[in-house]
Amino acid sequence: MLNTAEDFFVRRWLRWPGVLPIALLLSTHAAVSATFSARLDRTTVEVGDALTITLIFEGGIPPRPPPVPEINNVRSGYRGESQNTQIFNGQIHSSVSYSYALSPNQPGDYHVPAIEVSIDGQKLKSAPLVFRATAGLSLGVFDVSLPKADIYLGETFVAQLSLHLDPTVLALKDFHLTPWQTDGFTVGTMVQAEQTTTQISNRLFNTIPFKLPLTAAKTGPLTLEPAECRIVAGVGPV
Repeated sequence: MLNTAEDFFVRRWLRWPGVLPIALLLSTHAAVSATFSARLDRTTVEVGDALTITLIFEGGIPPRPPPVPEINNVRSGYRGESQNTQIFNGQIHSSVSYSYALSPNQPGDYHVPAIEVSIDGQKLKSAPLVFRATAGLSLGVFDVSLPKADIYLGETFVAQLSLHLDPTVLALKDFHLTPWQTDGFTVGTMVQAEQTTTQISNRLFNTIPFKLPLTAAKTGPLTLEPAECRIVAGVGPV
C-alpha cells in the first residue's frame, strides 16, 4: 500500500512490471511473410481475476487456434477469435487474433514463455511476456497499453499510460515518469487526457490516462522495458 507521510501526502514509486514486445514489420514490397506476436491486455491482476493474452497473426493463419503454454498456478481458457483489417501506405493488412483468459490462483510474478507456431512451413515465435498477480490492489496501480503489436518503420502510434488511483486519493499533486527504456523509438510529448473511472478486480478506481506518441526509428524487433512513475498525492481517510 502507499505510505502516508506526516502531512498526509504520499510519495510512491509505481512500477509497471511488464515488457511489451513489438514486432517491427520491415518489408514495403508485395511479398510479406507471416508475422506472429503475443500481447497482454494488462500486466497486473488480482488473484482469482483474469487477464487476457491475445495471439495476433498477420499474413498467414494457423490451421487451428494455437494453445497457450501451461503456467504453474494459472488457469487458462479460450475466449474466441477476431479479425481486423487496416490500410497503411495504400496497402491492406489483415490480421487474425485468438484470445485466452489467464487466471492466477497465487500472488507472484508469472512468465509466459515464447509460443511457437508453424504456418505453411514457416516457424514463428512470440516474445516471452511477464505479468504480476497481487493478493489485493493498493491505493495505486500503474499500467501501460499499446494499440497494437505490429508496426512499420516510421509509423507513429500512441501508448497509453494509465494511473489508477483509489477514491481515497483526493488530489494528484505530481506525476513524474522516470526515464523509460524506449530504444528504437522517437518519443513525443506526453499529454494528460480526461480522467475516467475504471473497474479493476471488482474495485472502482479513478483513472488518469496519459498519451505518449512513439515513432519507430529503426528496424528489427523492438522492446519497451518496464516503466516506473513517481506520484505525490493527497490521501483522505482509508
